[in-house]
Amino acid sequence: MQQDLIDMLCKGEFSLRKWSSHHPALLKHLAPEDVERNLLVNFGNESVIKALGLFWNTTTDKLMFCVQFNPDTAFIKRSVLRIIASI
Repeated sequence: MQQDLIDMLCKGEFSLRKWSSHHPALLKHLAPEDVERNLLVNFGNESVIKALGLFWNTTTDKLMFCVQFNPDTAFIKRSVLRIIASI
């Protein structure tokens, strides 16, 4: 399926790159320049990759997000909704 996807997108001149997976067998058939090896972010104790606005731990296959808030501001309905909308 992976190769079929690559072939189909190549016909439309879309080159897939920066592949990453929690399953190493999916990456071994790819060219080394197409595999994302750089872990971009340290999230607590875990190294993760930022993908589609989320943080992805490829080892545990977990998606995470980070919310920043100012502890000096009061939690009112508007601020809580703003944080939820950012996720």
